[in-house]
Amino acid sequence: MIIMKTAAIYLNEGNESQFGVPLEEQLEILTKIAKEKNYHIEKVYTDNEEDFIVGYYPKLNELNGKIYNTDYDLVLFYKSFNMFHEIYDYLKQIEFCINSHVDVYSHMEFIDSTAGSEGLKFIHGLIATDDCL
Repeated sequence: MIIMKTAAIYLNEGNESQFGVPLEEQLEILTKIAKEKNYHIEKVYTDNEEDFIVGYYPKLNELNGKIYNTDYDLVLFYKSFNMFHEIYDYLKQIEFCINSHVDVYSHMEFIDSTAGSEGLKFIHGLIATDDCL
């Protein structure tokens, strides 16, 4: 019997309004990544733009609790280069701790001119702090 590994996806409407990447496209990209890595997507969390603008991420808080209490094996984010540090700082602020068996991937689109021709990258181990379990 094959046990499917489970994944959660976190999206934010700010990517669509600020950078023109529709939620559907973000979800399609992350779903493809999960399937290629043989993960079953168990849940998709989406925060709206209004919450993002004021720096509050209710669904991210919910995801944090779910990871702490359940068995997601993979968490996928879609973030633009310019939003990366804001999200990273926020995750540290709420002590977003990933259990050792959980992988975190961020699909980042380098729209910043300093990124050159690197294009799309996958960042492994986005969140890893000493505060984690």
